[in-house]
Amino acid sequence: LLGVLIKFLFKPLLSIMDKRAASIEKTLKDAENSRKQANERLEDAQEALEKTSVEIIRMKESSRLQADEARRSVIEDAKKEGLRIIEGSKRDVDKEVRMARKSLGEEIAGFSIRIAEKLLKREIKNKDHAKLINDSIKEFTNE
Repeated sequence: LLGVLIKFLFKPLLSIMDKRAASIEKTLKDAENSRKQANERLEDAQEALEKTSVEIIRMKESSRLQADEARRSVIEDAKKEGLRIIEGSKRDVDKEVRMARKSLGEEIAGFSIRIAEKLLKREIKNKDHAKLINDSIKEFTNE
């Protein structure tokens, strides 16, 4: 009876247990492979993250340098423009002063001539007038 039980019951039970053990072993191997693949993906993702972090830091520094250069350029351009405006204003002021002096000089000369004419008309008589004309002509011809 024991032989029959072993042949009919134990062998199929062993076969089922062997299949179950093989299935468990395959599942464990698959799980181990999945874990290895997950670890590899995790390492790849960490490397990519590190590369991205380094690139972000590099881009940030590059942007900061560009912003600093742009700021310096704007300040330099503003200073140049300010100096240009100041120089233009100085030229305009100098021109206006020269024109005002010239105009003032012309007005003073005109007033002086009118005053001199009025004074001369009162003081010079006909004889003196002729003598003054002759003296002026002589002086003019000597030059």
